[in-house]
Amino acid sequence: MWKIFITIDDGNTSYLFVQNYNAVLIPPDQIQNTVPSEIIHLLNGDSEFKRLGLNAYQTAYRQLKSWHDRMQAETAVIWHLLEDKSIR
Repeated sequence: MWKIFITIDDGNTSYLFVQNYNAVLIPPDQIQNTVPSEIIHLLNGDSEFKRLGLNAYQTAYRQLKSWHDRMQAETAVIWHLLEDKSIR
């Protein structure tokens, strides 16, 4: 089953998510009223759900690091910071 991104449209994820291409973006002031209706709409619209889900999967595959790769990168940054600050 496909997964779809439903997220707040505050600009922080605009490099990754595009409304009605790979995500449903909800304006911050409309979260309470919009999220339930968007979920119902997506569950009732099988072809739209599949299209958004496929695009979300492809975006995640191309642009997001695996958990292992992310942890290695974050650990490397922490060690670099510790070495620069001579904190031990």
